[in-house]
Amino acid sequence: MYTWLIIVILGALLALTLYASYRLYKAQKDEINALKVQLKSKTDNVNILLDHIERIKKIKAGTATTMQEIENAERDEEVQNIINGIIADNNNRVRNSSEG
Repeated sequence: MYTWLIIVILGALLALTLYASYRLYKAQKDEINALKVQLKSKTDNVNILLDHIERIKKIKAGTATTMQEIENAERDEEVQNIINGIIADNNNRVRNSSEG
């Protein structure tokens, strides 16, 4: 008689333990999924920043070259052509960035 009572109590404890374990597993799974979404977002942001860094490096390299060209220019028209080229490049860069 007590044997059946012990078996029922142990079964109930086992059921409660399994239920609590399942709830904990589900909560951890939901948290992991939320962290995966955050990680993807942060990874996307890092990739965007890396892309901007590469663009800035190119701009800085172009700036050094442009400054050298301006220093080597012998006439005002040559300087004006260099400045017009800079303006055209900037306009293209702005236009391309608004499209992307």
